[in-house]
Amino acid sequence: MKRDAARQLLRDLEEPTPEKQLRVEVDEDLDDKLEKIFKLYKKLALEQTYAARFPEYEYKFDSWVLARGLEKGLKTLAKQVTITPHIIEEFVLRLEKYYKSKTAHNFSENTGVFISTLISISYKQGHNNFHIPLIASERLESIMYLCGRLDGETGKPIEISVVGSPDYGCLDRSKNLTVKLTDMPTDWTGLDGRITGYATNCTLKSERRDVLDTYAKGAGEGCKFYLIKDGKEELIAET
Repeated sequence: MKRDAARQLLRDLEEPTPEKQLRVEVDEDLDDKLEKIFKLYKKLALEQTYAARFPEYEYKFDSWVLARGLEKGLKTLAKQVTITPHIIEEFVLRLEKYYKSKTAHNFSENTGVFISTLISISYKQGHNNFHIPLIASERLESIMYLCGRLDGETGKPIEISVVGSPDYGCLDRSKNLTVKLTDMPTDWTGLDGRITGYATNCTLKSERRDVLDTYAKGAGEGCKFYLIKDGKEELIAET
């Protein structure tokens, strides 16, 4: 099963430290928690169009206006459910069935914003080390704005591993992130060719130089790019 393979690959990419092993503990209420998150996801991210909610605007859709509504709804949910990195990972692994839902509008944009908002709230709850398994399905590699508009603390960056190829807008206007990437983005043309979407003070790591070279194009100030080879990290570019 492909999503099981995605889970295993994520585990293989991680260093088996005790701290990371604690993240895999069994959550007996996982399905109930995910049901609440998916209920909100369907209501706010799939079933409402930007045009319907903001008819006074000329543009049909604006993901980041929607994000403000998502954050409000998720903050309410977060009072009932602790949004852990494991819950976010499982959310991504179960997303495929919503890809061509008849009620889905702007799946790619809205889903990327929703995942980013989950990460933001989880980080503010004290969690870190997030894992986004886009390889669970080719359809998930259409997700835009992944890790967008995240704001980590200086000296305590938000740490994210992305396995697979995000679409354009990855890291859009984010700062203080450390992101490990395995693959090239699926779309190089968004955001005026600025693949990293004006990210600042971010650290990107990969075992592939071409991935780092691509993401370095047009990156904002203070970004560093590390090539991972034989377990060591080499700084190859900075802005």
